[in-house]
Amino acid sequence: MTQYLNHNFLIAMPKMDDPHFQHSVIYIAEHDEKGAFGFVLNKPINMNMQMLMQQADIETQLDDNQNLRYGGPVGQDQAFVLYKPSVDHSANLFNPDIALSNSMETLKSIAFGLGPFEYISCLGYAGWTENQLEEEIAENIWLCVEADSKLIWDSPIEDLRKHALKKLKIDESMLSEIGGNC
Repeated sequence: MTQYLNHNFLIAMPKMDDPHFQHSVIYIAEHDEKGAFGFVLNKPINMNMQMLMQQADIETQLDDNQNLRYGGPVGQDQAFVLYKPSVDHSANLFNPDIALSNSMETLKSIAFGLGPFEYISCLGYAGWTENQLEEEIAENIWLCVEADSKLIWDSPIEDLRKHALKKLKIDESMLSEIGGNC
């Protein structure tokens, strides 16, 4: 029986050579028999929310210089908002602390100061086909640990990987590029 990794972090091992995912921490939003998808949380891009609103032709007084994050290589023309749910904004709720939307209504709500107020915006997402993620984990490409909402909302982006590894009681300097199986 497959163990699904909903609400888990994937932490790229040092041997990860795909530039999309090197040194990444990915929040797995959904994982089932058809595949998985999630968002790289620790790679900022050179675009902020004001710039996104401008591209979407949304007028805003928003003074948010928070950089968007590179969510992954799939759907690079789509903006996704992971947020702390306090009101429903056409969201998929992944757990009580994390919701997801890619609706224009959510962007407009943020632009007009109506919430959500705690959020992370990503361009694109990471996706895996049926059994692909399980195979990559078996190849020692990823470490897995239950996601911690506090880390998502409170960790500085540059420290997220270190804090996620700490949940596994691993110091990054102790990781090896050489994997092995017993």
